Amino acid sequence: MNAPTRFRLLALVVAFLAFRSFLGSRDFVGVLADLPRADVKAIVSQLEEWSAPKLSREIVIRELPDGRMSGWVKESDDRWSVTVFTNVAGSWHKNEWMLVERDSR
Repeated sequence: MNAPTRFRLLALVVAFLAFRSFLGSRDFVGVLADLPRADVKAIVSQLEEWSAPKLSREIVIRELPDGRMSGWVKESDDRWSVTVFTNVAGSWHKNEWMLVERDSR
């Protein structure tokens, strides 16, 4: 293998690793509850979105008064996709999903 081919192969590997790293860290997650990291990952992986998946997402996880959790994904035009989760036997399950829009009055 000559030097230009090695350089191209190395550049391709570096580009692939950078892209994979970007995909793994594309979410900006704010947690407004006392949750372990594993639970946050479980909730984020099950979130529903109204629009097509984006390259980066703004996510907020909140605890509801009844002990359930809600995951909010920022959509366009001041909208949020809200998914509500219940903890059943140690794992989080989706209960409901809704699209919330700010009242302009």
